[in-house]
Amino acid sequence: MIAAGAGGAQSGAGGASAASGAGRGVAGTDGSGTDGGSGGMAGTPDAGPPAPSSGCGTPWMPPDAEVEQSRRGGVPMLVARREITVDGVARLYLVAAPMDYDANTPYPLVFGFHGSAGSREQLRGYMNVEAAAAGEALFVYPEGLAVDGGSTGWSLGADSTDLPFVDALLEQYRSEWCVDENRIFATGHSYGGCMSNTVGCYRGDVFRAIAPVAGCGPQRGRGGSACVGQVAALLVHSPKDTTTDYSSGIGGCTTWLRANHCDEMPACGCHWVEALSESAMACMQEAQEPYDPVVTVTVTPEEDDAPPVFRSYVGCDPGYPVVFADHYNRENRSSEERWHNPPPWAPDLIWHFFSNLPPVTTP
Repeated sequence: MIAAGAGGAQSGAGGASAASGAGRGVAGTDGSGTDGGSGGMAGTPDAGPPAPSSGCGTPWMPPDAEVEQSRRGGVPMLVARREITVDGVARLYLVAAPMDYDANTPYPLVFGFHGSAGSREQLRGYMNVEAAAAGEALFVYPEGLAVDGGSTGWSLGADSTDLPFVDALLEQYRSEWCVDENRIFATGHSYGGCMSNTVGCYRGDVFRAIAPVAGCGPQRGRGGSACVGQVAALLVHSPKDTTTDYSSGIGGCTTWLRANHCDEMPACGCHWVEALSESAMACMQEAQEPYDPVVTVTVTPEEDDAPPVFRSYVGCDPGYPVVFADHYNRENRSSEERWHNPPPWAPDLIWHFFSNLPPVTTP
């Protein structure tokens, strides 16, 4: 299913509706139940009360941490490259915390999943959400194992060998760092976008939100298990993507649309761009409205075939928005035009989406 190359994932199954699970309550909204306020770190007055993890109060300055000074416009970060043994297998990963990390402040925790043939370093190199967060979040970058003939990637089903890896990292860094348990997020590109969908599906009772870019799934049918819980979802995909079919993004969007009980008029799932011809996927969804990205979105003839289109779906459960961004960025800096890589505004959009969600509480 997954193509080798620079983060390339081919189309995957997706589009089945997900179970809503045991709904979590939303804390600290502005009254509407859908708006998280002005953004920023967890713990600000308009974001509601954080849920501190057991690691709060313990300083973090391990001997294996290196100081990175202002990487690609970001703030200085403490970075550690580590491994952990899960089910008898050594797994590599990278963690990054702001240089001025405060062990008494609960931070959002962001998992970043790399694309096909990538590594724990890869996603940081070209989808720099760290810079957008500007020292207001903690980051974990797992590294996948060899799949599909030798390239690194991810196991995407309910019986995924990577889900225990994620669980182990969550357990360690909840106790090593001061994490806001109500603000645990996942993002990724291509194969990593597929993995962020998998995490949202099978760990939706732990993760607050996901932001897959050019991803596929979630493939909830594998192993006979359905999705659990709910996640807010931001999906970024190009209708012209030649590496991961646009239908995969629309299918994943439809999963979250139904998991979060958004309106459907008609009951055909997420909106399908009119220019595309797959009649089985066609959907002119009326229960949607324009989404204001807030962040700066630069569009130029040299980079884009058309301006991006941002839409959100209406009537979703309070605190669980579903947002889809079509982009037409051509990647003309590469040897081929795949319309597949993250558009330059994606990191800012992802961080704005994450940081403006209200925290949730489990009854």
